[in-house]
Amino acid sequence: DRAEIFGRSIALVREHPFFGVGHGNYGPAIAPKATELTSANPKDLVSQAHNLVLHIAAESGLVGASAFVLAVLSALVAVARRISRAGAPTTTIDATSRVRDAFAFLGLGSLSILGAIHFVLFHESVALAFFGLLGLAAGPYELAMPHSASWHRTLRWLEARGVAVAVALLVVALVVVNLDVLVVEWAK
Repeated sequence: DRAEIFGRSIALVREHPFFGVGHGNYGPAIAPKATELTSANPKDLVSQAHNLVLHIAAESGLVGASAFVLAVLSALVAVARRISRAGAPTTTIDATSRVRDAFAFLGLGSLSILGAIHFVLFHESVALAFFGLLGLAAGPYELAMPHSASWHRTLRWLEARGVAVAVALLVVALVVVNLDVLVVEWAK
């Protein structure tokens, strides 16, 4: 029962309000409370809070949870502003930027909403995607550039292929992270 798990996690936050129990210490800190459960599976309680912000608050306190929420909200607002200010795309670079921004907003927004009922950073591959999307959403794309023509051509080439390169790197990272899991499972 998630309500019971949320309640125990909130009690843990109240016991350690400012800086939490420390990164990775949710399980050991909540384990003594697992014996008091009436309806939830003790393994569910020990592994995660089943809420992204609540889990971060338990491990990093209200200071860490506030910083995390501020970072995610700032990124979502930044990318939403870029999307709303964009006019009709006039070049391939503009269209690519639009796709990148929409992908970042929808992906980060979806994972943030899922975070209300699940600790999405529990899975390495999802955590990697979450922070990649956070970087895409928050990233300032208006940079002061040198005035050489070759520098501008290089940047236009990279920006035009930026989404493809980011997606390729994300796929490679997800394969590497999941390959470890597959090798361990296959070895059993």
